[in-house]
Amino acid sequence: MQKGPVLYEELFAHREDMPEVYRRLTYELDRFWRSSDAKVGWLIRAFAIASVALVVEILALAALLASNILSS
Repeated sequence: MQKGPVLYEELFAHREDMPEVYRRLTYELDRFWRSSDAKVGWLIRAFAIASVALVVEILALAALLASNILSS
């Protein structure tokens, strides 16, 4: 994937041919989207695992507090 200034310079060279600019920009944005989608997918899975772990921790704490209250 190209960096912003490099992409701009490449597209600027075709500024008179807007269909070509749109075509090149579309391909570049598609590559960017695919790269981001993989990273976001990993983050969503990590968030789901962390959410489950948090629920388990809260339930364990609630069980511990309930047993302490009932035994006193």
